[in-house]
Amino acid sequence: MTEKQSLCLRPVEIAAYVSGRLSEANAQSLELHVHQCGECRQSLALALRDGSGDQVGELLNLVAAEVPGGVVGDASAADSSEMFSRYRLMRVLGRGGTAIVWEAWDCVMRRSVAVKHLLAEKSAWQESRFLQEASVLARLSHPNIVSVYELAYHHGRLAIVMEHVPGVNLAKFLRGSPVAEREAILLLNSLCAAVSHAHLQGVIHRDLKPSNVLLSWQGQPESAARKLSNATIKITDFGLARVIDASQQTEAGQRVGTPGYMSPEQVAGDVAATGERTDVYGLGAILYELLVGRPPFVAEDPLVTMSLIRERSPVAPRLLLPSISVDLEAICLKCLAKLPADRYGSVTELQADLESVLAGRPALLVMHTGWRRLRGWFLSHRLLTVCLVTTVLATAAVAWLMVRTVSLQRQLGQQAVQVQQAETEAQTARLRLQSELWTAMENWERSLSYLENTGLLRVFDKDSAERRQLLGAAAIQAFRAYFDNQAASVAYTAAELQAAMRFVDLLHTHSPEYSTAEELAKIAAGIEQQKQAGMSDGQVRELQIQYLYLHGRSQWGQQDRAGSAESFRLATELVHQTILELDADDPRRDLLLTNRASMLLDAANLYAQLPDAVKAASLMTTACEIHQQRLTEQPDSDERRLAVVRVQCAMATLLKNLHESTASVKQAEEALLSAGRITLRNPLLQPELTRLQVELQAIIDGQAAATGPGTSYAPAEPPQQQPANRQPLQ
Repeated sequence: MTEKQSLCLRPVEIAAYVSGRLSEANAQSLELHVHQCGECRQSLALALRDGSGDQVGELLNLVAAEVPGGVVGDASAADSSEMFSRYRLMRVLGRGGTAIVWEAWDCVMRRSVAVKHLLAEKSAWQESRFLQEASVLARLSHPNIVSVYELAYHHGRLAIVMEHVPGVNLAKFLRGSPVAEREAILLLNSLCAAVSHAHLQGVIHRDLKPSNVLLSWQGQPESAARKLSNATIKITDFGLARVIDASQQTEAGQRVGTPGYMSPEQVAGDVAATGERTDVYGLGAILYELLVGRPPFVAEDPLVTMSLIRERSPVAPRLLLPSISVDLEAICLKCLAKLPADRYGSVTELQADLESVLAGRPALLVMHTGWRRLRGWFLSHRLLTVCLVTTVLATAAVAWLMVRTVSLQRQLGQQAVQVQQAETEAQTARLRLQSELWTAMENWERSLSYLENTGLLRVFDKDSAERRQLLGAAAIQAFRAYFDNQAASVAYTAAELQAAMRFVDLLHTHSPEYSTAEELAKIAAGIEQQKQAGMSDGQVRELQIQYLYLHGRSQWGQQDRAGSAESFRLATELVHQTILELDADDPRRDLLLTNRASMLLDAANLYAQLPDAVKAASLMTTACEIHQQRLTEQPDSDERRLAVVRVQCAMATLLKNLHESTASVKQAEEALLSAGRITLRNPLLQPELTRLQVELQAIIDGQAAATGPGTSYAPAEPPQQQPANRQPLQ
């Protein structure tokens, strides 16, 4: 073998270059050799006939100089004048297994375009898929989606003429390096807007990945820094798109997508399960790569990659890069959930959380369910999870005892220290305790979540109640370790308000004998302090809603029915004011409507006991109208149909307690009829539906047994239990 032959390309080197696995230095050496070696150019031209990947277009341009007409692997793609219809083909931009993309010049419109045409001898199925891509692009019109100009034919060859976007794709821009959080959010926000537009047109992309995101800095000076924040962003390649309700171009069980960015349902070949949440997964995979510099799952063998997608949870981004914010990590992992039902319900919901993080607000849709991202890992490692939970609880208890011991020792040693040094150390201890408080609460919520998901906490189970009480008591102990050290504070700071309200909420639930008057007074003073400091009206209102709810619960426990009912009523008015300021499609709107209806029910029951029948009936009617409105918006929702039956049962009970016997029975009969029409698809809801039917039948049977005039019902006893927790407090 000569020295020249030893330098020629091997198939494994070509494959590594095409897949992007060669280093920058090795890639440059390969390109230089191809320019100088005619044999390698010819071999490469043959190898690229069925090639694919982001760098195929560059290789085609390397070998084009040795192929007549500059057409590689498909000389019939252009005539002797290098024309396709009215378009002059300039250079190859990329090539896949079924089509090739050229940069071309439109001789009529005098503009640069991209021409994507099928390769020779393609099947009828591939041509049908190609036509569908053209049809999909034609129905989409968005600034962040590549525009299609026309469908052209030339010598029996079919082509799509599209907008040409000069620049690079996102994969080449990143090259394995993460970007700043703000730039990642801005880019993903633009992608969300484009994908949301496609979904509104009934189009699911199904192949979202960095190489299908084009970046262009056209019109900007070359000296300007090329950042994602000042790039024009376009989504391309709808070749695997699925049109909802259209006939399927993919056979059942066939996998479509790119390994590393496919969703679990795509890996499983479950075509029926692919939908909007599939694209949510793809956007999450792009966000993951923006944050840490690599896809969620990487392996040499594509089959191994797909196996990891189905069986493993991605490594948490903060483990790879601790500077990533907690909320952005939670958003990313929610997008990458194994089950579609655990992801965002739509791209619009994802976009709302991204905008919240960009504005410095909590991500509302993951704020209450951040712990759910561990569910898949818990279920696949049950034994290890039990050991982990036990270890975490034991470690937290030992750590707390150690911290308390160290704190007492330091207090004894600080008596002889100067005042300024004592204040500095006190502030340090405060921050340390605050960090330990958040850690203890996170461990508590994860433990509670695990027990609920594994069925160890059930509603009607004495052992479950004891477990919940034990966890609640441990959480209260962790809170007291922090707040007992803040006894001298006049009011809670902005960072402490949410934690203080969680503390009061837990005391109401697990230690009702404990008076929370002092904590509530500090919370009220803290809210007023933040209002004076310039906190926005919306944020102040959210804090006031939670405070009024907690204050109402406290008054309820003290048998102050009038005060409790008024607190709940004022809270519902603030919630209603917030709802009026939201857009009709804002994802927070339904959560606020549900909480408002729940507090209206609590207030109505209290007014009925005062007694104030008129106000009680009015509030209960409003609650009914809210749940009826929610059911109208989603008539197929089991939870919403059950909520209507639940509030109708409450109305029947209220009317019975107000001695409105006839109206009570009528309401109960209507509710029982509604309950009978429900066929629940979720078996977990069946026990509650059965319980409601039994209660409604008891109301009807009680009226039937009461014969003769003068029959009446005894008024309801004052409630002995606290009202259920509402979502804003979580």
